[in-house]
Amino acid sequence: MHQTGTKEMMMMKNDMMIGHREALTLLVTLMSGQVFLSMPRNMALLGDTAGWLIVLLSGIFSLIGYYFLASLLKEYPGLDILQISQSLCGKYLGTLFSIIFFLFFLSISSLMLRQFAESFIISILPNTPISIVCFFFLFLLVYGAIQGIETLTRVAWFFGPYLLLAFIVTIGFSMPYADLQLLLPILGKGPLTLLKHSVFHISLFSNVPAWGVISMWDVDTIYKVPRMLHQQGLDGLICDKLRLNTPPANLKRWDDLVYETEHPKSEVHIAMVGKYVDLSDSYKSLNEALRHAGMKNHAKVKIEYIDSETINATTVKQLARFDAILVPGGFGKRGIEGKIATARFARENKLPYLGICLGMQVATIEYARDVAGLVDANSTEFEPSTPHPVIALITEWKDADGTIKNRDENSDLGGTMRLGAQTSDVEPGTLAHDIYGDVVTERHRHRYEANVHYLDTLRKAGLIISAKTQREHLTEIVELPRDVHPWYVGVQFHPEFKSTPWNGHPLFNAFIKASLDHQAAGQGLDRNLKAVKAVA
Repeated sequence: MHQTGTKEMMMMKNDMMIGHREALTLLVTLMSGQVFLSMPRNMALLGDTAGWLIVLLSGIFSLIGYYFLASLLKEYPGLDILQISQSLCGKYLGTLFSIIFFLFFLSISSLMLRQFAESFIISILPNTPISIVCFFFLFLLVYGAIQGIETLTRVAWFFGPYLLLAFIVTIGFSMPYADLQLLLPILGKGPLTLLKHSVFHISLFSNVPAWGVISMWDVDTIYKVPRMLHQQGLDGLICDKLRLNTPPANLKRWDDLVYETEHPKSEVHIAMVGKYVDLSDSYKSLNEALRHAGMKNHAKVKIEYIDSETINATTVKQLARFDAILVPGGFGKRGIEGKIATARFARENKLPYLGICLGMQVATIEYARDVAGLVDANSTEFEPSTPHPVIALITEWKDADGTIKNRDENSDLGGTMRLGAQTSDVEPGTLAHDIYGDVVTERHRHRYEANVHYLDTLRKAGLIISAKTQREHLTEIVELPRDVHPWYVGVQFHPEFKSTPWNGHPLFNAFIKASLDHQAAGQGLDRNLKAVKAVA
């Protein structure tokens, strides 16, 4: 009877054993969620084009670890990790190792349980508290642990074919979109980086689950970013997190922008003559406004930044190769004479010109000097003692409540600076009226203005004051008659602040349109340059 009982116990023990095949199935099944969900994104971030090699090498290293573990269990049959550790390292050191092993897997299991529960809530049960979901899955885990590894193995063996089928179907449907060029270079960021990330486990310890990590790779236009983030499900994650029930995202207008940037019908070259050209982002808003207008006109806008300090009577001729000129805002005396020479060149050679803030002021100064006969005309910002201060600091100001304020050169900058949006009336029949209509409201940031005492003189010389503020009657837009120049405009405000990629801005749209018209006309400025005198 004793022998029979012993034999039955051995048979039961053998029935409770799992082989290498079952262990491998269990391992693959348990790792599939990590491999197919978060690992591709993480490996792409770590290995770039060699991300697939990281997965492959990591799998190989995992199999090596599995081989040693299997060999160890074979050497010590019937023993668990604690018993094997004590046999190899002694009672105390083995127990310490087992405790560390237990705490490590407890933390990893807790983290994975939390991540899986959050994913489950977002996709299936958005209104269920996460504690309920965690408790439910924890119950299943405890039950599976009590039943033994054999039960988990049988479940894994049952679902294994379905996982394999899902993998094959996913690969099959993805093949039409596969681009093998994306695998180049094969080694990605280099063999050392590849080996490093293949051997070591990289984890993100934060409150963001692995599936919530979004990649932001380089793109050739910023307008591709919304589509990039949408394809990774960022918008869906945010809406799910905030419990927002929204319709599917429609990114057509973003796709249209991308199409316009990649399929322009023409190309225009704009010279931006400024002082901060070494840092092109100094003119970021202008850059984008010009590109918005380019898309509105189905044209690619190429901007070349030219240091105004390099412009003089001789070098100014280089501007003839451009389709239009823009002089942006700024402050200080440095480079001003170069900007004035630029405004004169554009005026005399009928090159489309747009002056923004200081760009309008230098155009006014140039016109006063070379057309109105006001020799040595200047701004009091640059020459306080100029005999003809056509641009000057506002000394009298009317506040919003109608009170008159008097200020001088020594006043606080904030007290003499015109900030924010203001509304102006536009003169009918002008180019500005064609662009804006009867009224224009734009944002400002400047201290100096066109001197009202010289406006009549400038008007008599042919300069058009096409817009003035409604309250203070300050100059907002100047332009040349269209029978004198096809497109020459200066504005005191900053229209670039109101430009959008979908509609552009009416002023910049008109500017780029004038640039295209000038280009199409083929006026040949290089063959018919007028002499530009040195400006004192």
